[in-house]
Amino acid sequence: MGLDAARVEDIVAAAGVSWGTFFHYFPAKEDVLLDAAAEVCRAYGEAIQAGLEAAQDTETVFAVAFAAMSRTATDVAATNALRGKLLLYVLSHPGRLTEFLGEDVARR
Repeated sequence: MGLDAARVEDIVAAAGVSWGTFFHYFPAKEDVLLDAAAEVCRAYGEAIQAGLEAAQDTETVFAVAFAAMSRTATDVAATNALRGKLLLYVLSHPGRLTEFLGEDVARR
């Protein structure tokens, strides 16, 4: 099926929200993918920051951060196909994720 074939009315029905609520948070349906990707980035960044603050060795910091990133990717995109679509969307639209993250990126 894929994102291109997904209809907003199906998404709002599955999520149990109104059209207004959906478009308040996601001006375009593709922004759902950006939001999922942002969650993955935040989990990775938070794990890196926590490891550095705890003065962990580099190998441990990265191992924990990659585990957090992987766990979050599975949480926000339940299937390999959806995770692949998320990755392809982010890679084919350079700068959109950074723009979407906005201040989250600037603070780090």
